[in-house]
Amino acid sequence: MKVSERELPGVGTKYVLTTEERERMAVVAGPGGRRDVFLFGAGDEAPTATIRLRDREARILGAILGGWYPRPGEELVERTGSRAIRPGAVPAG
Repeated sequence: MKVSERELPGVGTKYVLTTEERERMAVVAGPGGRRDVFLFGAGDEAPTATIRLRDREARILGAILGGWYPRPGEELVERTGSRAIRPGAVPAG
C-alpha cells in the first residue's frame, strides 16, 4: 500500500492510501480529532462514498482494522502512554 501525506492549511492533514488494486482512500484529519474519510474506486477521480468520524469513532475503526478490537465478552481498553483508559472514563491528573 502506498501512503502519501499533505498538510492542508487551516483544515488538517490529508492522507491518501492506494491499494495494490489501485483503489484509493483519503483521510483528512482535522481539528478536535475529526476524520473525514473519502473512498474512491480504481481510476475514479470523485469519491464514491464519504463518511465523517469523531475521534472516538476513528479510534474504534482503527482498532478493528488493526485486529485488536475486543471479541464478544472482552472489554475495549484504550492505552495512552503507560495508562489504560476505558472508553468514556476520564483519567485523573
